[in-house]
Amino acid sequence: MSGTEGKVVAITGASSGIGEATALLLAERGAKVVLGARGSDRLEALARRITASGGEAAYARTDVKRREDLSNLVGLAIERYGKLDVLVNNAGVAPISPLDELRVEDWEEMIDVNLKGVLYGIAAALPVFRRPRFRTFRQRHFHGRNSNHTDDGGLCRHEERRAHHHRGVTSGSRR
Repeated sequence: MSGTEGKVVAITGASSGIGEATALLLAERGAKVVLGARGSDRLEALARRITASGGEAAYARTDVKRREDLSNLVGLAIERYGKLDVLVNNAGVAPISPLDELRVEDWEEMIDVNLKGVLYGIAAALPVFRRPRFRTFRQRHFHGRNSNHTDDGGLCRHEERRAHHHRGVTSGSRR
């Protein structure tokens, strides 16, 4: 039995890449995963794959640019499983272009997804993490990765390309 077994983990950006791999690994280790991403078809297919392998999964179409979508994802975890132990703020975009191309819309998308999306996730999950069984919500670094951490072991891992943003953001949640 792993420390992951029975944990309820919500994951943004779960329909592909790191989010999908995280969901599969955590479900394999006994976590109940709550999947969020913009692609409903891919989410449904992933949830079916997890449940066909004996895991537990729920999903909701989630656009991290919409605060209410993250509230709904956290609410789904509470409604379905009675708790939320971990939020993996994984959704992210990284359009790359020379600055002199002035792709301002791409810059705005990065801010909306990579920064505001993380803040919206924190806003949705932090009240749950602050319930009596969670003593603090603070930042730690594990193996060079930036993580949000609750004293009972809940982790929110972030990709390296966004880690520096999260250090400042989550340090503001310390008491």
